[in-house]
Amino acid sequence: MKIKITEKIKQEKEYDVNFPIYRKHDLSAICEYERICIIYTRIDESLQAIHIELDGDNKVNIEIEKNYKFEGSDIDYHLGREEYESSREEFEKALKKAKKLINSI
Repeated sequence: MKIKITEKIKQEKEYDVNFPIYRKHDLSAICEYERICIIYTRIDESLQAIHIELDGDNKVNIEIEKNYKFEGSDIDYHLGREEYESSREEFEKALKKAKKLINSI
């Protein structure tokens, strides 16, 4: 019997990129209890990424990735385009909110 299989072929391509890259990943649709859950990311020229996850109004998670890898997701995700588009202003607003939550401890 013959069957058809769709393969995902990985190809490496070069892109001209302006750093820093700002990205927003809205996970609200899959967060419990209809909370707002968004991960804001900034990737700089040294490929250091800072991820700020705001989960509702009282939970924050900050991750610093020293050597970000552009692999495993689609190009729009990595470059903060289309539904992942964000800005410096959005990232700084998320950072300010994260600092406020941390300082409330």
